[in-house]
Amino acid sequence: MLVANEQMGWSVSLSGDGEYLATGGKNADSDVLIYKKSSTTWSLVNTISGNMTNHPGAAKVSLNNDGSMLAVGRNNDNASPYKGNLKIYKLNGGTITKTYDTIAGESGDLFGSSVDINSIGNRIIVGAPKYNSNQGRVKVYEITSTNVEQYFETIYGKSGENYGFGTDVSINDLGNVIAVGADGNEQSH
Repeated sequence: MLVANEQMGWSVSLSGDGEYLATGGKNADSDVLIYKKSSTTWSLVNTISGNMTNHPGAAKVSLNNDGSMLAVGRNNDNASPYKGNLKIYKLNGGTITKTYDTIAGESGDLFGSSVDINSIGNRIIVGAPKYNSNQGRVKVYEITSTNVEQYFETIYGKSGENYGFGTDVSINDLGNVIAVGADGNEQSH
């Protein structure tokens, strides 16, 4: 169900096979909508309800190649302002068959502002651009059939600078190469 001022479409992700579309809104209580393509039309097959009352909580979404895994980053949390989180869902035909434990950021870090999942859906990169006074950081997680674990050490932006490391993130199909954006970086490298 669409909510007034939700700004749905702020984040969109199309599965690699072009069969599924996920979209998230920018404002508080933004839902995540999942659509499935049938011939030439798109049908809504699932709605993941937002639950961020009182704080804006943008929903960033990323689908894997066949639409069987969905990562949802929310850069805010009711319990602690601007403490974001990551939720991972296993899907079958757009229906949720498994919800993994929520991974939470720290107060003020905007964890979940950026997310990307690899092609087969077993690795996810997540950005927290406001961590440590805008130094920023990213984490990569590996998904197994039963849980989610951090894949390798946390990567941090430059200390003491308004770096915003993790503003945007990307992971390749195999899940072994990442790219990280830092909107506060004023140098070219």
